[in-house]
Amino acid sequence: VAGGLAGVARYAGGAVAVTTFATILGTTQSAYAVSHVIPAAEAAGASPAVAESVLAALPLGAAALEKVHGLTTAIAEAAGAAFVESYVQGVKTVALASIGFGGLAIVACLFLEDIGPKMTPKIEIFLENDVQAEKNKFH
Repeated sequence: VAGGLAGVARYAGGAVAVTTFATILGTTQSAYAVSHVIPAAEAAGASPAVAESVLAALPLGAAALEKVHGLTTAIAEAAGAAFVESYVQGVKTVALASIGFGGLAIVACLFLEDIGPKMTPKIEIFLENDVQAEKNKFH
């Protein structure tokens, strides 16, 4: 029972962590991309409309970028570098958040019960088809 409960807790904790970290990554990345890709594209010579189109096309790949009218190599490189940096910032924020969760886990471990005294060679239940099955006290 304890092993099953531990597995459920681990599975639930993993689901919460994945959801939390994916949300942090997506939010941080998109906020950074909006605030840095457009200025980077405009600094490379793009009009505001082209910069907006580049921002919308970057997550969709090279085929979408080729359809942006007015896109030059300099604009694509500048916007692409800012877009990559947005993922760097997102991963950095996720790493910082995981430090907080790790610290919380370490503090929680300080309150765990020591199971050392319970770790004995005593076996409570033997397999029923084992040669020592007659030692079962609870069957």
